[in-house]
Amino acid sequence: MAPKKDWPPHGITVGGVDPLPDPIYGNFGFVPNSMRDTPELYMATPNILTETEWDESEHPRDDKGKFVEKGGQDQERPDHLEIPQQIEQPLSVRDAEQFKQRRIRDRLSLLRDLGYLEKEGFEQIEVVGAPSPRHMATAYAVLQDYPDMDETFMVQQAHKADQLRQQHDQIMRPTLKFIENAFPQYQVSGRVKGRFQMLEKLGRKRFYKDVSQLKDVSGIRIVGKNIEDVEGIKEWVRHNFDLVEEEDWISQPIDGYRGFHFSIKNMDGSVSEIQVKTKNMQRWSDYMHDTLYKPARELENFVRENELLIKLYGADVSEYYYHKDLGEDWPLPNCPPKLQYRVGCLT
Repeated sequence: MAPKKDWPPHGITVGGVDPLPDPIYGNFGFVPNSMRDTPELYMATPNILTETEWDESEHPRDDKGKFVEKGGQDQERPDHLEIPQQIEQPLSVRDAEQFKQRRIRDRLSLLRDLGYLEKEGFEQIEVVGAPSPRHMATAYAVLQDYPDMDETFMVQQAHKADQLRQQHDQIMRPTLKFIENAFPQYQVSGRVKGRFQMLEKLGRKRFYKDVSQLKDVSGIRIVGKNIEDVEGIKEWVRHNFDLVEEEDWISQPIDGYRGFHFSIKNMDGSVSEIQVKTKNMQRWSDYMHDTLYKPARELENFVRENELLIKLYGADVSEYYYHKDLGEDWPLPNCPPKLQYRVGCLT
């Protein structure tokens, strides 16, 4: 399969990583020099989603930052997707989207294995004075799926993303500790968005013109036991933070997703997110993420064929958990045998 014209830029070598034909997909990827003669190592890259600790795909947003249902504006379909030669029949729109997401996951996993992407969670982030090979590697990895984006701009944005990560890491560490001390009885976790994820979002959502415009560069999640806990946490957040926006997806769920989201203004003027949920809401989110939105590769066909069944079951379980969190008696939904056998059910 012929590479895209003028891609990658001629003569570019990124820290010992040459842009070579991708042995899996036929387009250009990054393979280290030491792997020239051992492409099977690259092909064996684990198919895992090495994303952030919690994934926003479970609650996509539209161009105004509001939540939308799966398949909305956040889920634009690719028009430049390269199809592997071994696939004889044209891919459907859904197959093409899944192929693209699988390719992104594999590329992200490879870059992490090579040490070109940062670790997850809060960490000491080194920011150099100018774009480095790791910024080029990240930019070019994203550009393979968004080739109309300007290369120089994306490399600069990768460098700026690390500066933002350092900024948010410094401002959110004490915030995370402050919340942990206030709620030792609850589950409190936080993360700073990865460089790759920031650039990918610029390509996917073009109304963002700069990584500094992203509202979820950093976020903290507080998980209580029930609705009463959530209400208490909400009042505490309102009293202790400068609020930009509130979004109630507990009383008005989207596709079964429930949670209360705050956008808060930090002392330096940047914006971060605080999510408040119950354990059952988080359990539901984890199940739907792993089952419907990011299933294991061997389950992709099953999920595609049974998407409606999974959504209906998920909606019933979400309602069950909501009433359970309110302390009300509510019948546990019956689990379809087909799901119980292949992906398991919630209790």
